[in-house]
Amino acid sequence: MEMASRALDQALWNQLGVGFDALKRVFPEAAWLVVQLVMEKEYVLSFQVKAYDFDIWRRGYLSSDEFWKKRVLRYVYNIRKHEEIQDVRGFYSEKFGVVF
Repeated sequence: MEMASRALDQALWNQLGVGFDALKRVFPEAAWLVVQLVMEKEYVLSFQVKAYDFDIWRRGYLSSDEFWKKRVLRYVYNIRKHEEIQDVRGFYSEKFGVVF
């Protein structure tokens, strides 16, 4: 899925939540859910979460802050250089101006 904008706004988090939800419905027995977005045809942003953590968040037993900041794992891969970005926090800070 291609990113529609460069902003990490509520629309993006909603899009990721819908992606996790769709995967959970299609693959109900999956242990992990992974949604990947392509940014500027250069980076793959990967968001991974345990299906169990997604379920308890959807049921209201986890706050959104706890879920998105502590349970969703983020990885970044540079497509052009064929390498994983090691400093994910630095990447998000540089590209989006946020630290999580």
